[in-house]
Amino acid sequence: MPSPAPAPGPGAGRGTGRTTPRLRKGKTTRNVGALRLGWDTRGLPRGRTRGYEGEEVGLDKAVLGSGGTFAWSLKKRPTLVFIYNPHTRADISSLYRFESEGWFVASSRFCDLVRVDVSQVKDKGTLELYKKGGTLVLYCSERHRYQSLSGNKLRGGQVARNVAALIQHELGRPGWQAITKMADLTRKRVAIQTRKQIEERKLIDPKTGKTNAATMVRIRGLSQELKDLEQAEHGLLKRKPGYNPHPTHAKGKAKRGD
Repeated sequence: MPSPAPAPGPGAGRGTGRTTPRLRKGKTTRNVGALRLGWDTRGLPRGRTRGYEGEEVGLDKAVLGSGGTFAWSLKKRPTLVFIYNPHTRADISSLYRFESEGWFVASSRFCDLVRVDVSQVKDKGTLELYKKGGTLVLYCSERHRYQSLSGNKLRGGQVARNVAALIQHELGRPGWQAITKMADLTRKRVAIQTRKQIEERKLIDPKTGKTNAATMVRIRGLSQELKDLEQAEHGLLKRKPGYNPHPTHAKGKAKRGD
């Protein structure tokens, strides 16, 4: 069964078909991109056939955990896989853009992030599908392929719109609301981390070599704020009490498979 279409996000235009929130400077997504994305770079795992090293498994099987001792170990949550060619300017530009787009950063906090260098892939089926690179594949927590995005769809708002629909299915809460709250928490985290780094540079008096007690108090306060934010972020990742998603609802709309 196809997944439900995402509800229009906050700031959606009327009569324009816009479903992605408008990004306003100084608002929710400002400085969100200053937080580095936690990409995990991986090769395709190998099964126990064809030679000593085994044969590479396809992308879908890799996400499912196939490949023997080389299998991927992922958390029980959605996964975003970026298949890219590091020798292609467009793909490297996409990686830099992901880091700077607030909606991508905020929505990525709900997912495991994996990137696969297609130039290192040997599996024929995967090469046939992704030899040009530049494709994001979104999987639900049950490891079913949910959506594939490439070309002009590799934009923060487009990705966030698909993640929002998946969040609604996975967690039983409005997806855009969760992403917007995560963007706000991430912006606060970046601001507090910056202030903490500034305070840490002032902690030791360069003339006396002594610790500045007032600065230490401020650092402890900022550290507690970061812990509180972490708890709030963790709360957004929790499933709504009593909600039990049906796995078949999250099977992909994507047309490409391996």
